[in-house]
Amino acid sequence: MQRSSRSLSMTVLRRLALTALATAATALAGPQPYSIQPHSNAHFELRAYKTGLMSGKKHVFRFDRFEGRLAFDPEHVKDSSVAFTVDSDSIVCLDDWVGEKDRGKILDEARGNMLAVKKFPQMRFESTSFEPAGADAYKVTGHLTIRDKTQDVTVSLKMHREGEALLFDGESVVSLTDYGLKPPSAAFGMIGTKNEMDVSFALRAEPGKE
Repeated sequence: MQRSSRSLSMTVLRRLALTALATAATALAGPQPYSIQPHSNAHFELRAYKTGLMSGKKHVFRFDRFEGRLAFDPEHVKDSSVAFTVDSDSIVCLDDWVGEKDRGKILDEARGNMLAVKKFPQMRFESTSFEPAGADAYKVTGHLTIRDKTQDVTVSLKMHREGEALLFDGESVVSLTDYGLKPPSAAFGMIGTKNEMDVSFALRAEPGKE
């Protein structure tokens, strides 16, 4: 009987030790690395809204080349981080309310004067804080660099799993003047563009690389 009790105690102790080791290993593991790459369901967009005679219209620009890294720990969200770069030269104009010729002019203006893609080939974002904001929701603050000018921005983020991958979408608002840009206008100011632009994205992060 005594031997049986001793054996049971040893079994319990072993289980407790294994549980403690597993817990410690999880705690030490920290944020898991993910790689962000273009995907069929992924996008990164800027939306600029018109004013004056063109009020209600908007320019929509999509960027097709981007990459980044995500380090995410659902148990310790504040230890998570995200950073990515966007190739400015990959910009595409999606405006469907103008003809092809005008769409080309809008794209040339965005590439040449607004983003100056030859001089500033990349836009960059790097998080400085990662906070929970509800079910599968997060508030991410970080540095956004456009035309080599860096400003702090806060992004509202939603995230969910698809198999081993993480899908997340977010949005924020940036001001053109914060990056040394003057909102374009025409027709003696009767047609203009708002200073604020919407930034939105839907990205896919695959595990295993950082």
